[in-house]
Amino acid sequence: MEYALFALPIQSGKTAPARSFLQELESARKNDYAASEKRLGITKEVWAIQNTPMGDLFVVFFQAPDIAGAVGQFVGSRDAFDLWFKEQVKQTTGVDLNVPPPGAAVMVGAPPQVLVTLGTAAITRVPEGTPAGSVSVKPDCQMNAEIA
Repeated sequence: MEYALFALPIQSGKTAPARSFLQELESARKNDYAASEKRLGITKEVWAIQNTPMGDLFVVFFQAPDIAGAVGQFVGSRDAFDLWFKEQVKQTTGVDLNVPPPGAAVMVGAPPQVLVTLGTAAITRVPEGTPAGSVSVKPDCQMNAEIA
């Protein structure tokens, strides 16, 4: 199993729509979200908002047997839910997930390895067997993550 943890900066003034997006994922679109993850081979995915002195961030954790394959499949997906999801991310962060991210599958040294970069964010692979530490989501959609 591979693991990815990355952050996307939320544009100024877009935190409320970002929270609405996350709430919709857990309510009205929950079944579509689960179907998308299953189709992409994602076994766990957590999106949260982290407040920082530099502005708010989406912090994203997911796991799949093939992270690069799941990302590539998602980028090319024309599924109605996936297109809606990508539009929500674009409206709140400016990142277009319909475009293959620059630097895909570039390995940078020993762990972690950079799989793809998204603007100022990077998806990294933590080698199998590395303790995952803890990931917890607070009720206000903030996330604390530690990789041990």
